[in-house]
Amino acid sequence: MLDDVDRENGPMLIVPGSHKGPIWDHHGPNGRFCGAIDAERCGLDVLCAAPCLGKAGSITVHHVRAVHGSATNFSGRERRFLLFQYRAADAWPLLGFVGGIEKFDELLLAGEPTLYPRLAPVPVRLPLPPAEHQGSIYENQRASGRRFFATADRAVAAE
Repeated sequence: MLDDVDRENGPMLIVPGSHKGPIWDHHGPNGRFCGAIDAERCGLDVLCAAPCLGKAGSITVHHVRAVHGSATNFSGRERRFLLFQYRAADAWPLLGFVGGIEKFDELLLAGEPTLYPRLAPVPVRLPLPPAEHQGSIYENQRASGRRFFATADRAVAAE
C-alpha cells in the first residue's frame, strides 16, 4: 500500500476461501472476456468479503483465484497501490505472451526457465473471445458495468 488504506478510501476486499471454490466466469453479457464476475448470477455472497486495511507500506498477499475487488473510494483521498504478480517457473501462459516465451522467462525472480510447462487437472476458462476494448484489466472491468463492492461498511474486519 502506498497510502494508508481504511474503509472509506476504497480498500480491496477479498472473499475468504473463494480460491478453493469453482472457476468463476469472467465474461460479460455480450460473451466477451471482461475480467470481472457477475456475483449475483454466480450466487456468490460478497457481503462476507474482508477489507485489506493498513498503513502505507503494508502488504497483502492473496491467491489469484480469490474473489477480490475494490470498494468505491468515497473519501477524496488517494488509495494507490503497487501490484506484483508471482508465478512458478513452470507455469506458462495459456494464450501466449507479448514478446514470446523468452520475454516471459525474463520476468522470473528465482528458478530456471523450463521447456516443459506443468499441467494440472483443474478447469480453465480462457479469456476468449477477448475484451472488446483491449487495455488494462481495469478498463475491461469498467466496460462490464458491474460493481459488487460498493462500500466496505458491511465487510468483515480483517484487522
